[in-house]
Amino acid sequence: MGLEGSSHGNSIATLSCSDKSANKNNSPTFNWPIAPLPQIKYPYTHHTVHNEAEEKRCLEAAKKIIFERKAAG
Repeated sequence: MGLEGSSHGNSIATLSCSDKSANKNNSPTFNWPIAPLPQIKYPYTHHTVHNEAEEKRCLEAAKKIIFERKAAG
């Protein structure tokens, strides 16, 4: 599973788990899921409520992707 906004390299496998915008040449990739990346605010202790909500949102989205993919086989 990749993360939104990420770029892991230029091979088919690494592009498959990178954000779509990283694929500049529109190379064919595997249909791997991309989960949201928390938008954390710093300093962390000053933004605890926001950061905890962001982390929860992203963890829930990743769980949903995992359960959906598992159910689909």
